[in-house]
Amino acid sequence: MIFEVGRVNVREAFHDASAIHDGKKRGEHYLFASGLHSMVFLDGENVHEISPTVSSGLTRRLMETVDDRGISFDLIVGVANGGIVIAHDFSKHLATMTERGVLPVVTAQKNGTGHYIRRVALDLVMSKDVLIVDDILTAGTSVRRTAQVVKQAGGNPIALAVWWNRGKPISKLEDMEVIALYEEELPTLTREECAERGPCSRKVKLVHGGG
Repeated sequence: MIFEVGRVNVREAFHDASAIHDGKKRGEHYLFASGLHSMVFLDGENVHEISPTVSSGLTRRLMETVDDRGISFDLIVGVANGGIVIAHDFSKHLATMTERGVLPVVTAQKNGTGHYIRRVALDLVMSKDVLIVDDILTAGTSVRRTAQVVKQAGGNPIALAVWWNRGKPISKLEDMEVIALYEEELPTLTREECAERGPCSRKVKLVHGGG
């Protein structure tokens, strides 16, 4: 299902921001944190940079969808890099459009192949019910790593909210409820499949994508 945001839907927003990278046209394919390969990369940061008003509108609709579910949380954690802007916009929309007030925002920063929460923010996470936000969900590797560091800091990750789930439709990830503004599965291959019959077998340039 496509949720309209004004006259712009999620796929249109990505298309208009040149955020749907077609590897066939670019002569490349993409490697994600999960180890999966794909000929399509969704670049949420392009949406933030090229269409900030549209980006904010998508996040407002995501916030409304989460609020309609009646999910209660004390803290928002944005997954670096795509979830950082979304997390801050989410908190602002929540404050202006509901009676919940401004909620604190923490970023799960990247650290090599993992994620971490800055030491100064650890006390904010302790004993809190946490909403994790990101732009794209593929296999959930970055989100799982973020949920793990939230748990290590004493928090309770209860839900995940994303703009676009490009993986298989799911309602739960680990113990978290999953809310996606838009779902459209885009093909991926394992490393072995790619080497056997995919772009790796044709020596197509490999570019690191996201989570």
